[in-house]
Formats: sequence, C-alpha cells, structure tokens
Amino acid sequence: MGHRPLPPGRLELTRNFTLSVGLRYENQTNIRSHQNFAPRIAFAFSPRKGDARPRTVVRGGFGVFYDRFGEELTLQARRFDGIDQQQFLVTSPEVLDRMQFTYDRVTGLPSTAELAAFAVPQTTRRVAPDLEAPQTFHGSLSFEQLLPGNVTFSAVGVSTRIRRMLRSRNINAPVPGTGERPLGGPDTVYQYESTGRFDQEQLILGLNRRSGRGATLFVRYFLGRARSDTDGAGPFPASSYDLPAEYGPAGIDVRHRFTLGGSLLLPGDIRVSPLAIVASGRPFNITTGRDNNGDTVFTDRPAYATDSRKPGVVQTAWGLLDPNPEPGQTIIPRNLGRGPWFLMVNLGVGKSIGFGQRPDAETPAAGADRRRRGRAGDPEGRVTLTFSVSAQNVLNRTNPGLPIGNLSSPLFGKPVATAGSFGLGVGSGGGGSAGNRRIELQARVGF
Repeated sequence: MGHRPLPPGRLELTRNFTLSVGLRYENQTNIRSHQNFAPRIAFAFSPRKGDARPRTVVRGGFGVFYDRFGEELTLQARRFDGIDQQQFLVTSPEVLDRMQFTYDRVTGLPSTAELAAFAVPQTTRRVAPDLEAPQTFHGSLSFEQLLPGNVTFSAVGVSTRIRRMLRSRNINAPVPGTGERPLGGPDTVYQYESTGRFDQEQLILGLNRRSGRGATLFVRYFLGRARSDTDGAGPFPASSYDLPAEYGPAGIDVRHRFTLGGSLLLPGDIRVSPLAIVASGRPFNITTGRDNNGDTVFTDRPAYATDSRKPGVVQTAWGLLDPNPEPGQTIIPRNLGRGPWFLMVNLGVGKSIGFGQRPDAETPAAGADRRRRGRAGDPEGRVTLTFSVSAQNVLNRTNPGLPIGNLSSPLFGKPVATAGSFGLGVGSGGGGSAGNRRIELQARVGF
C-alpha cells in the first residue's frame, strides 16, 4: 500500500488495491524440458482508504515455479552408463598367474577380449528420455489485522501442488508373476524419472507485537498436511510396478508446529532473545529389510498379518506386521510410522558498549527517533564492543531422531540419532543436531 515507487509488473489500481503480475521462463540443456512458462499474480487490498498504516490487509497470490534437474544427477547417469565404467571379476588362475605387480606398474594384463568373459552384471544409471523439470503450483491467501496494543494478527492459508516430481526406479526389475526382466539380461538399470506428485495444505496463525523500546514478540502456529508418492530423486518405490501404492504422508509431513520468540531490551541495554519450538513427529517408512521382489533395492514394505501364528510376524505399535507377505495381503502404506515430538528452547543474551564519539554526534532529536524505531539498545560510539551468550537447548532435553524403520533390525522402532535443531531431522536443513545443552560465549569488536 502507500505511495512508494512500484517495481515493473506492479500496478496500484487504487490507493488501497495493488496488483502484481509476472511471467518467467526457465530452461536447461541437460534435459528436454522446454515448455517451462511460469505465470504469477498477486494482490494486496485494504478495505479502508486513507490510513497511514492500514489496519486490515488481505493478500493473495498464485504462481507456477520449476525446480532444476541437478547437474550431479546428469553426471551420475554419464558415469554409470554401463560403457565408460565397467566391472570384471577375474577368477581364471591362468590369467592371474600371468599378471605381474611391481611398485609402479602392472604387466600381463588380460586383453579386452579376455576380460569380456569375466564381465559381471552392472548397475547403470539413466535419465528418462521424457523427464521434465518438476512443476510447482503455489497459491496463498492471507489476512492481517492490526489489534489494540500494537499487536498484529495474521492468518495464512497455503496450498502447494507439485507435479513431475523426481524419483528413481529400477526399470529392469523382475515383473511380478513372471519374473521376466523388461530389458532382458541380469543388469540392474536405475532410471531418474519425473512421475511423482506432492500435495500440501497449510494454515498459519500468528501474533506479532512491537514496542517503542525495541521489544518484539511473535507467536506462530502451523497446521499442515503433506502427501506424496516420492521424497525426491534418490528414494525408490517399494515396487517398481505399483507406483500408486506409494502415495501417502510425505517425509516433511509435520502436522503441528508452534514457535514463540522475540527480543526484549532490559535495563542496562541488555538484550534478551528467546526462541521456543514445539512440533509433532515426522513420518518414517517401515520396511522388511529384505529384497522380496528382486529389484535390488531394500524398500519392500511388510503387510498386515492375517495369521498371527505365521513364523516371522512382528508385533509393533502399528499392528501385527508380516515381513514375508503373500499375494493378496494388504501392504502397509508408505511412511506409516511417526517419530517422537520435538521441543527446543534457545536463549540469547547480549550487550553492546560504545567507545569514543561518532564523527556525526547524535542530536537529541535523532536519539529520540532511534528510540522510537526500537533501536534504543544501539550503542553510541566510534568503536562497539559486543558481548553475547547463546544457549541452545536450555532445558537440556534429548530430542530423538526418527526411529529405525527396518523390521529385520534388532533396533526397529528405536532412534539412534538426535533430531535437527528445528525438528526437521538430520540432513534436512534443520540447522544441525539437537544434542545436549550448548552454551557459547562471544565477543565482537565493530568500528
């Protein structure tokens, strides 16, 4: 809102309504995906005209976005193409006795024709000829209301649909029922494909308060639901020939998340910054730990047991599971398990001290303006010395990571690592491991 200069593509139709439109085109040369047009539109509307600071604002938008097919995936396919890199297992005593090894060379190597007799089945990588860049449809609608006490309430609804998500699949896996391989021969062929989908809905409620003394407080609650049939280019389906059965909770499906944080300036210009995060558990996949279908990947899921007396069945928190399912048994859904809930409380305390006079000494009016803008804790001086204490996991709570989902493991159902610092899990951008309490002291000089 307001009267600031508008960037290209943004129109201020009235003083209380702004419309933004745009069109982006993307392309890359390592895949044949050329129709990647990305239109986008957004608006902002305030029911009341003439307010210097709108008390009610409604915003919304919709856009199409594309993810890149990474160069590392192309390089993997080129490296393991079955031609540039091959594998042989020489077992002939005659050939081995002919080979001589010295510290700087090997002589008596078998010829190419001789090696062909010792070739072993290979695992090759391919990129599907019809692979396209993953396409995301993202829409949101938000409502903001300024409440008494300089408090802002916000409610945001977000819907995300991703089509052409990446996955890996063994396209030469034995066909169920016949055992025949579509490509012939025993070689394993892993193919990158863009045949997955992802659906997510989120509701985000928030309160935010600012005061003139540099104090801020924010509260956020996230309610979400995410479902997909793949979690990225690396994971494989349980069966290469039953992709619809993979649709279930996505790996990032955290139903509830609550955050509370802010910043408070105490007497003596000491700034305190707390942050608390509470989240429900993430899903994890339960597998048999065996390659039941012969596709060379251990992603097979058990079935719900129909006979409690059958050898090998396992009693779990998710029911009686059969790791050796027979035709006709119901296979459990993907990502059936749920990990433990998460709690993290962090605290930062800092104080800055100024030395010497600034070249442009602050006037009383400028000091009043600085305090009005919430920068009362900024020190005055040519040199600034800042001391801070940062405490992570103040309550010293152990946040377990996802449990082991391998039904054949003696550690099934038990976590063997800690979660990420934001409850997202190790390796998922969670900001490192959420281990025991950690306190860091820091001193910084600015000039």
